[in-house]
Amino acid sequence: MFEFLESARLATIVLLFAVSVGGMMSRKVSAIVAMPCLGVGAALVAQLPYVAFFDVQAVSSSGDITVVPGIFSSVIVAGTRMMASAVSAVVFGAAFARVLRHAKIDEAIVVRAAEFGSHKPLAAGFAFFFASALIATSVGGLGAVIMVGTIALPAMISSGISPLNAAVVLLLGYNLGGIFNAANYAVFLAILNPADASEGMTQIARMSLPIGGVVAAISILFLYVRLRETILQRNWDPLRKRAERTYRDVGVAALISPLVPVLIVFGGVLANAVASSNGNAPRYTIPIEVALACGIAYALFATRTPRKWHVASASFVQGAQDTSGPIVLFLGLGILIKGFQDPQLQVLVFPSLARVAGALKSPAAFVVGFSLATPLVLYRGPLNTYGIGGALPSLLGGIGFSPLAAIWALRAVGNLQGFGDPTNSFNIWIADFVGVSPDEIMKLLLPVGFLMSFAILALAVWGLGIPIVGS
Repeated sequence: MFEFLESARLATIVLLFAVSVGGMMSRKVSAIVAMPCLGVGAALVAQLPYVAFFDVQAVSSSGDITVVPGIFSSVIVAGTRMMASAVSAVVFGAAFARVLRHAKIDEAIVVRAAEFGSHKPLAAGFAFFFASALIATSVGGLGAVIMVGTIALPAMISSGISPLNAAVVLLLGYNLGGIFNAANYAVFLAILNPADASEGMTQIARMSLPIGGVVAAISILFLYVRLRETILQRNWDPLRKRAERTYRDVGVAALISPLVPVLIVFGGVLANAVASSNGNAPRYTIPIEVALACGIAYALFATRTPRKWHVASASFVQGAQDTSGPIVLFLGLGILIKGFQDPQLQVLVFPSLARVAGALKSPAAFVVGFSLATPLVLYRGPLNTYGIGGALPSLLGGIGFSPLAAIWALRAVGNLQGFGDPTNSFNIWIADFVGVSPDEIMKLLLPVGFLMSFAILALAVWGLGIPIVGS
């Protein structure tokens, strides 16, 4: 009877997982709804037949009183609180994006890229690739993509670049810049949940350099092949007139504003490395919010933006409004992670998971297995960091995998989600703007996603010696 109940609970959890993934992939259920429901539902099923919704006091034989947390506190409350740092960083990042928009810095970067590439389509493509990557280091969201796209896409197409290639240039550039976006680090830090937050942030920031290097190299090679035979057509006069208006407000010094938070974060990482080499414990990690605040201050005072303090305060209000959707998504992700960390669920699921995932513990199997699984990030699939994949480190950690290896896997396969997922709002907007299908973009970039995953994981395991098994 007990074995039947255990099998029934496990089958129900698998069914909940399948229904949630299917609902998100078919777009019938929003990830904002599916993720917390799956987290609570999985924990609830795992505790059957005795479900504790509220905290329960237990008295031992010696008279000691302990509190056993219920689902409400251990999953819902703890899940929403674990993402507090990510929510804070996202709001600061959105405020920074608004400041860049108020100061016309992001527009100036794109217009200068347009002028730089005004003579050759290949130069135009790479100019906009690097411009969008620079902006994405600090600015995210559909609003920023629309702002850049309305300038960059017509400029590239008028230079002779095909609409599909123009869309790919913008998406690959944004994906590259997002790897170095400090606001994204808070999400990975919350998922990794290290005992030492300073060391955890150092590890996450450090892995961005090799990942970014691989992504940049593959993206540049792919774009060179796609753009080298483009026919030149010049039609840049309207863009030059727009550039003249923009330059009156934005100086050269302001153009590096998106890089300021990145340089500050990596400055802390470098200081940690120096301290470690001298035998001291790392203690120089810069909080993401501080780095973004410095970026805001630099952007405001490097330009002639009037009423600077008013712009700063208004940007935080507008940034909070811009990120209301992602914030709710993060809260749902936290609930999902805590649901899969329920002790009874781990006891129930881990034996079966260990049999399936145990085959991936060798270096070759880890690299090849996760590389082949790259498409599972698409359509809010089970490897999507901002979906059910957010629970992957805790699940794999319970069966002996290194949590850091799981983060490497998520970041490796996540590139395809960054530039090829047809459910991304910016993929949909860009595809509609240039008159192609989001699925057409996905099919073109699918091999690129496979190659990036394999190269990144191979570098991590065989080049950098990242442990697959261990703490």
